[in-house]
Amino acid sequence: MAAVTTLTLRKRHARAISRAERHLAKSELMLAKTQLDIVLKDDSDHVGALEILARCLWKSEEFEELSEVTLKLTNLNPFEPGYFSLRGMALRALGKDLIATDPFFAASYNQDPARALQERGFYFVREELALAWVAANTPKVRVFSRPS
Repeated sequence: MAAVTTLTLRKRHARAISRAERHLAKSELMLAKTQLDIVLKDDSDHVGALEILARCLWKSEEFEELSEVTLKLTNLNPFEPGYFSLRGMALRALGKDLIATDPFFAASYNQDPARALQERGFYFVREELALAWVAANTPKVRVFSRPS
């Protein structure tokens, strides 16, 4: 009996996610969120539903809620740099500093700014460009170059 219920629930979630993606593609954000609520009510850690919700929130410029959703996503899967990048953009849109809101990033950034940025999904073709960018955008932070 439990297997049938689980299978039924999975099918229900798959249909809701499919409908949410279609609504998102047509910029019908409230309808997309309604479908996602169906999934998240049953499983608040459903990564697929949270990812689509994050896209809806980005598109509707709901940055406060987006920062909460991306925090949950980074906790569920800390190896996905896209979650960190989106969280950083949401915090920036809210006028919040990632260094002030994320102690782990702040510590990493203080040790090696270019590496910390790369770990969050920012990639630079040449390290010297990354260091120059960091120096230009964060004048209060001392930037150290690695010995060659």
